[in-house]
Amino acid sequence: MEENETFRVVFKRVAVRKSPSVTAEIVGAETKGAMVNGKLSRVKGQLWVQRCDAGWMLLDGTSLGLGKLLEVLPAMRMECGNIGDRLWHSPLRELPRPQWAPRHGYVALSGGLSATGWRNIWVLGGIIPNLGYSDDIWRTVDGGSSWGLVPAGIHWSPRSDFGCCGGSTAPEPKPKGVIYVVGGQGAPGLLADVWASDTAGRSWSRMCAKAPFGHRAGVACATVPGNPLVLIVAGGVSDDVHRDLWVSQDGGVTFSCVSMTMPLGVSLMKWPPHLLCASRAINGRLGLWCLRLHAKGASVTAELEPLDEFSQSFDSECSHDFPKPPRFGLDLEAHVAISFDKMANLQAQSLPEPKDASSRSPWDCENLQLEKMSCHVPPDACYVVCDMDAAHTRSHGKIHILTEDRCFASDRQQYRAQDHFVKLVGFRLQEMYGIPMELWLGRVRPCLLPRPRRFAGLVAQAAY
Repeated sequence: MEENETFRVVFKRVAVRKSPSVTAEIVGAETKGAMVNGKLSRVKGQLWVQRCDAGWMLLDGTSLGLGKLLEVLPAMRMECGNIGDRLWHSPLRELPRPQWAPRHGYVALSGGLSATGWRNIWVLGGIIPNLGYSDDIWRTVDGGSSWGLVPAGIHWSPRSDFGCCGGSTAPEPKPKGVIYVVGGQGAPGLLADVWASDTAGRSWSRMCAKAPFGHRAGVACATVPGNPLVLIVAGGVSDDVHRDLWVSQDGGVTFSCVSMTMPLGVSLMKWPPHLLCASRAINGRLGLWCLRLHAKGASVTAELEPLDEFSQSFDSECSHDFPKPPRFGLDLEAHVAISFDKMANLQAQSLPEPKDASSRSPWDCENLQLEKMSCHVPPDACYVVCDMDAAHTRSHGKIHILTEDRCFASDRQQYRAQDHFVKLVGFRLQEMYGIPMELWLGRVRPCLLPRPRRFAGLVAQAAY
């Protein structure tokens, strides 16, 4: 095997030999419970572990009358990078049926910490079978185990396929957040209004009754990182497929059109200090672009940079006639975009770091080793919510998948394995060097596993 694995000593004492032979010189020993990192190799019919720090250890001593000596811990393998990296890379488990189900054409949104320590996840609007368009708002504060109806008072009319986004200021001294609802499809037809809430959806204000971009559904929208009053609206469909870009610098009250041709069927997400644009090709692969905005007073200019060769020729080779905006999640720690391919399998696409887009290979797609989704829903109808997508919010390293009537979440397998490994390292350091376990767990461990990302410097570099 080429990759290193982690093993645990299960026999009372196992010799470390100079070469893979039971007659080779003994250069050390490990006692029961010790952790060993190395590569598994077969030598003359016997399995040996070649340790990373030199020496060989026999895996199974049955032929010597000793029984099993080491056990493989596959869950301990750091397949997903560094400790704390890609903790969502674990099997999906189905959560209790959400109270808002079933419905389609809704919007799912994640942001901010609730009082329980979990990220808020909202489900807004949509179409309920046999009831029609809805204007209700649901929220979960326990990772999707239960949902509660948010009393919203007077707010936007029932609708589906609308634009929705959220944003907040930096966490110091106290973050201020805004949620936006833009356009969509309602019973009267296509809508062109813009609504905003700075109370987590409990109260709303109509910022614009008829935006200059007109009536349309399927619009993409996002706020500039660190400045929730700067609202970006792009694309959408009415009697035509739109590829324009609009910017509001006053929370959706007024808009100006930016001279820019956007990709077809685009989605937008915050990618500090810029925005990430995505559009799905017919083959399921995402085209990805970095959207940079530059403001000089009331004037706004923008530049759109494709992140790979595929995206450079996306429109001419891969676009749909009437594309739907893709639903995808971002992990800012691992720099990946997570989405569904056309076979309803999750895929992760690597991104360059925004501060230096040329320093990494921009395209590296992998199929995630997660349980296959058994629901037969188009990929762009499934929301992928990754709680590693915020610059300042503490997360749990999980992803949530929301369909028309079901909710899934990645389990804690990867987190438990890495947390167990960190604790074992702490025990070893305490035993060998006298480092207090309380210090290790209290100070070091929080720095290794999920923690607030600090992108204050990157946000400060943004145009706003």
